[in-house]
Amino acid sequence: MLAKGRGLLSPFSTTAAQYSSRLPALQLPALQRRQHACLHVTRAAAADESAPVDGGALAKYGGAFALQTGVMTGTLFGLQQVTQAVGAMDNLPGGVEGETAAKALVTLFFLVTSIKSRIFSPLDASRPNIKGEKKAIDEKKRPSWMPPPPVFPIVWSTIGLLRCISSVLVWEASGRDLLTTPLIIFCAHLAIGDVWNHINNIEKRMGVAVPGVLCCWASAVAATVAYYQADHTAGQLLAPSAVWIGIASALIYSIWDLNRLPDGSRDSLYPVKQQQ
Repeated sequence: MLAKGRGLLSPFSTTAAQYSSRLPALQLPALQRRQHACLHVTRAAAADESAPVDGGALAKYGGAFALQTGVMTGTLFGLQQVTQAVGAMDNLPGGVEGETAAKALVTLFFLVTSIKSRIFSPLDASRPNIKGEKKAIDEKKRPSWMPPPPVFPIVWSTIGLLRCISSVLVWEASGRDLLTTPLIIFCAHLAIGDVWNHINNIEKRMGVAVPGVLCCWASAVAATVAYYQADHTAGQLLAPSAVWIGIASALIYSIWDLNRLPDGSRDSLYPVKQQQ
């Protein structure tokens, strides 16, 4: 009876043993994949931490910022001498008053500077056009909430106009003095923005672009506060610039987070030397 019982139970025992032996085998590939993924991320993080900092790139960024800020401040000084001389004139061709002509020169300067500040930059700080932005969207993942490409030139053009108007208001509120702290802070903000354009649009360093755009946003907030202290209306007109750059900061972070490297890691947040 015992032998018969064992014979009757043996098929069920064999089947159970087969399933129990297969279960770990079925789970093993998934476990191995997770272990390999963790190993790749760990190796990438270790490699990123040990990667040498590109000191030349940092020096280039800092030097470009200092040079552009200095050139723009020097231009303000030169324009100050011209506007003071023009403003002191009584009779100009066409019957234009000297003070009116001086204001026109200052307005023209801030209009050009607000829209094309990169003319003062020693770096290539070009912005992508609509066609280039569409190509970039095809090459890299973008968050679903990103505005469509045509929105960007419209917003930047509007911000450029608001920057011009607010800067002229600060100039007038400061006794028509161009060498005031708010205007110099504004020039520094534009210089930071042009360095960031070079990093993001020309060098295409997704990681370095993240702290770069945060610096740009912080300088926009500082300029807005300085403008508001000089003239409330000027600060309110410049505020949309800080808001838009804040949105851009979230967008740049999202693009960096979505576009991982082949090993699953993120691009370095600081410039590293390229391996030969």
